[in-house]
Formats: sequence, C-alpha cells, structure tokens
Amino acid sequence: MNYPGYYWLAYDWENLYLSCGLCNQGHKKNWFPIETQKHRAQLNNNDCALETSLLINPTQEDPSQHISFRGEIPYAHPKSKQGETTIALLKLDRPILNQARLNHLETIKQLYQIIQLAKDNPNNLEFQTVSNNAQKFLQDAILDSAEFAAATRCAIADGFGRVNMV
Repeated sequence: MNYPGYYWLAYDWENLYLSCGLCNQGHKKNWFPIETQKHRAQLNNNDCALETSLLINPTQEDPSQHISFRGEIPYAHPKSKQGETTIALLKLDRPILNQARLNHLETIKQLYQIIQLAKDNPNNLEFQTVSNNAQKFLQDAILDSAEFAAATRCAIADGFGRVNMV
C-alpha cells in the first residue's frame, strides 16, 4: 500500500520537534522540501539519509549559520537555501511575529541600557541590584530555549543599532 508523506516517521522521537502551532500546522503543514526530488524517500525501507533537506534541522545544525536578524526582521544568509526556505515556508517574517520580536527587543534594549547606566554608578546599591536582575534576565534571554533567542543575540551583538525605542 502506498501512503503519502513520511508515515513511518509520525511517531519517531528523532522526527518530533517543538514548534508553535501556527508555524507547524498553519504554514509548514506536511511540506518537506528537499534539494533533489529523485532522492525523496517514498517508503519506510527507503534511506532518508539520501535526502538533503531545505529546512533547518536545529538538532543537527546551528540555525544562526543560515538565518540572522536585522532588528526584528529575519533574513537568510547569502547562499543559504535552507535559511531562505525555512523563513519562507514557516513565514518567519510575518508582520505579527516581527512585531512580537520588536516588542521583546525593545524590552531587552531597555534592560541593556540599565546595565550600562549601572556601570557609571557603582556606588548606588539599589541601582546595582536592578542591574544584576537585568543581567540575569539578559542571560536567560539568549539561552537556546528562550523565545526570540536568535533575534536577541543578534541585537546584542549589533549593539541594538536597528532596534528603535517607542
């Protein structure tokens, strides 16, 4: 019997990833773009290793090698078909997601400014406490598990040059 898609991977732990419902069910759906269609596995005994996925697999490669951010806007690195395809298929540049990233980055920028101001006022203990809390928040914001971690890392590396304050 011939089934469409990768039915044999539906309950394979190596194939299950956490993602937001809209990205997965609303945009990706059952699409799985690969570089060469003739290598697509059609049956459970076909070798999936022959496929070259055009989606980034974050367990096998660093997404930052394919996607970066200018402020809240994602862009694919030059010559990265995986970055380009992942952004397009998951609609990572949709306005509502960009706005959510911008709101997050504005908060991060304010915390970063508090830390910088606290360095200029080392004798103000209350200011140092607030700065320490801000530093802890920023450390948590760049963890792989944090929401918008990649955009946060890019903004910090860029010195918040492209994040405008409201």
